[in-house]
Amino acid sequence: MLVYRFNAQEDYKENRRKVLQGILDVYLAKLVTVKPGSTLGFKHSSVIVLNLIGKK
Repeated sequence: MLVYRFNAQEDYKENRRKVLQGILDVYLAKLVTVKPGSTLGFKHSSVIVLNLIGKK
Protein backbone atom coordinates (compact mmCIF):
# COMPACT_ATOMS: atom_id res chain seq x y z
CA MET A 1 0.00 0.00 0.00
CA LEU A 2 1.21 3.47 -0.83
CA VAL A 3 0.21 6.98 0.23
CA TYR A 4 -0.75 8.73 -2.99
CA ARG A 5 -2.67 11.94 -2.33
CA PHE A 6 -3.49 13.75 0.89
CA ASN A 7 -4.20 17.22 2.23
CA ALA A 8 -1.35 19.14 3.86
CA GLN A 9 0.33 22.50 3.71
CA GLU A 10 3.42 22.59 1.47
CA ASP A 11 5.73 23.20 4.46
CA TYR A 12 4.65 19.96 6.14
CA LYS A 13 3.93 17.78 3.12
CA GLU A 14 7.01 15.49 3.23
CA ASN A 15 6.77 14.93 6.99
CA ARG A 16 3.02 14.24 6.70
CA ARG A 17 3.67 11.70 3.92
CA LYS A 18 6.12 9.79 6.15
CA VAL A 19 3.66 9.74 9.06
CA LEU A 20 0.76 8.57 6.89
CA GLN A 21 2.91 5.87 5.24
CA GLY A 22 3.90 4.66 8.71
CA ILE A 23 0.25 4.41 9.74
CA LEU A 24 -0.50 2.40 6.59
CA ASP A 25 2.45 0.07 7.17
CA VAL A 26 1.77 -0.57 10.86
CA TYR A 27 -2.01 -0.48 11.31
CA LEU A 28 -3.83 -0.90 8.01
CA ALA A 29 -1.51 -3.56 6.57
CA LYS A 30 -2.62 -5.89 9.39
CA LEU A 31 -6.30 -5.38 8.54
CA VAL A 32 -6.13 -5.81 4.76
CA THR A 33 -4.96 -8.71 2.61
CA VAL A 34 -3.59 -7.38 -0.67
CA LYS A 35 -4.01 -9.66 -3.70
CA PRO A 36 -3.10 -8.46 -7.20
CA GLY A 37 -5.92 -8.40 -9.71
CA SER A 38 -6.22 -11.33 -12.07
CA THR A 39 -8.35 -9.92 -14.87
CA LEU A 40 -7.66 -11.48 -18.27
CA GLY A 41 -6.02 -14.49 -16.64
CA PHE A 42 -2.76 -12.85 -15.47
CA LYS A 43 -1.78 -10.89 -12.39
CA HIS A 44 -1.48 -7.11 -12.67
CA SER A 45 -1.33 -4.12 -10.39
CA SER A 46 -4.57 -2.58 -9.17
CA VAL A 47 -5.41 0.80 -7.73
CA ILE A 48 -7.82 0.98 -4.82
CA VAL A 49 -8.58 4.32 -3.23
CA LEU A 50 -9.28 4.46 0.51
CA ASN A 51 -10.65 7.61 2.06
CA LEU A 52 -9.78 7.56 5.74
CA ILE A 53 -11.14 9.93 8.35
CA GLY A 54 -9.63 9.97 11.81
CA LYS A 55 -11.99 10.70 14.68
CA LYS A 56 -11.13 11.12 18.32
